Order: sequence, then C-alpha cells, then structure tokens
Amino acid sequence: MFKKASRYKFVPKNPLPETSERPKPAMLTTREAAEYVGTSVPRFRREIAMGIWPDAYVKKTLPHRWRRAELDAVLYPESFLPQDRNQKAIDDLDKEMGLK
Repeated sequence: MFKKASRYKFVPKNPLPETSERPKPAMLTTREAAEYVGTSVPRFRREIAMGIWPDAYVKKTLPHRWRRAELDAVLYPESFLPQDRNQKAIDDLDKEMGLK
C-alpha cells in the first residue's frame, strides 16, 4: 500500500532560482500563450482563426504548444526585422522627411 504523500517532504539539493531568474520556456501551452499576449484563451483562439497570431507549432499534443519566438515576432515586429531591411525602412523614412 502507498503511504500518504504528505508524510514526505522533497527538498531538492539545487533548487531553481526565484521565478524572476528562471529562464523563460521556449514553448508555451494554449493558456500560457494567451496570458503571454494578454488575452483570454477563447479570444486567443478567435484571433488565431482571424490570422492575428500564428498557428500552434506543436498540434499533436493537448494542449497545443506555441513558440515564444513566434509570438514575440508578432508582438514586437521591429525587433525581428533583419538589420539591412530595418536600415532600408529608416532610409526610406529619412527620404520622405527630406533628411537625405
């Protein structure tokens, strides 16, 4: 027969650092992805259907998984532009404003 789990206390030898210092996971569940982008799960699913957010990266498991990098690319598109493409956009703006 199994003993009650409450009798045992597991204390890891090397506990993980506090949550602020823990590395962020690369893959997020549906709930985590919705929280990450600041919406509810039903709204997150609707926005996926509308094409606002990328499809799940892993669909074979439940819950589906999203790559944090893909969500970041939608949240912060200017950060994920290649440098030369970013520079071209800056140069085009400078020309429109008459600075070059």
